[in-house]
Amino acid sequence: MAACVAGSGLAWAIENVAEAWQKLAKLPRANGARPVCITHGDAANLLHLDDGSVTAVVVDPPYADNVQYGELADFFYVWLKRTQGHRRPEWFSTYLCSREREEAVVNLARHRENGALSAAEARERAYAFYEQRMAEIFREAHRGWPRSSGRRTGCCARTAC
Repeated sequence: MAACVAGSGLAWAIENVAEAWQKLAKLPRANGARPVCITHGDAANLLHLDDGSVTAVVVDPPYADNVQYGELADFFYVWLKRTQGHRRPEWFSTYLCSREREEAVVNLARHRENGALSAAEARERAYAFYEQRMAEIFREAHRGWPRSSGRRTGCCARTAC
């Protein structure tokens, strides 16, 4: 927090959040504002979007084997489902997050073949899966970006939930 005076941290935080909210609230009324399409799904499968029609692909950054998103996401998923599930029931149709195929992480436990592989073999397979998954995600994001924009845009991915 930027505030260094004892007792002013909360006031500083509230003031900054309120200021940011006011600026965000003005965006839909700005000149040239257009409707936005926000979708939820697999970052490696954006087939419902036309080539070159995407302005941004926004996803969580991958950290290989540092963060196991699926396990972490389950904690938040149940609370989001309880509080926001009525707004987007299609986003909360499963009991917990589905992560068997789509989660872009290095998870040795998923590549041990029920203990048949050594930790080194499982690590090799897990990293190969991660790299393949990230390539799929970047390829699909690249397909969606306009070719004529000249923009260079980065993309990071988490595709669980």
